[in-house]
Amino acid sequence: PQFGKFAISIISIIWLLATVIISLGFRGYHSSGFRSAGETITVTESPNDGGATFLVTYVLPLLTDNVNSARDLLVFITMLIMVIMLLTRSNMFYQNPILCTMKYRTFTFVFNNPSSDIRDKKKTYVGITQGVPIIHEELIKRKYIADGVFFIYND
Repeated sequence: PQFGKFAISIISIIWLLATVIISLGFRGYHSSGFRSAGETITVTESPNDGGATFLVTYVLPLLTDNVNSARDLLVFITMLIMVIMLLTRSNMFYQNPILCTMKYRTFTFVFNNPSSDIRDKKKTYVGITQGVPIIHEELIKRKYIADGVFFIYND
């Protein structure tokens, strides 16, 4: 019974350390490499329920206080692996509630006058910005993250 609690404690400590390391790397990543190409965007939707969806989908299944047997530990580790696979194979990372607490906003948008490096000119993309919301029809600077997700700021 104590081994399961010990194992979960070790996993939690490793996860916390990884989070701190990634967060330090993220600070430098989100402040450099932006491109300004005279583009404007139109925000099509600015949902506010992403954090709640993330919590219910990813965090709630991991809340367990019953790891008293090897079977319970195996179930917990299986759930953890499934959550990690889901996070790494989907583009739902931008709905993380931590982003909300750090004053990041997510929205969907279309380019009004896309630059030549945008392949699908009519596609709806996901934007992430920090602090003030994006002002429609003003020039933006952007940085591509992955899977149609951009950091966007007004220029």
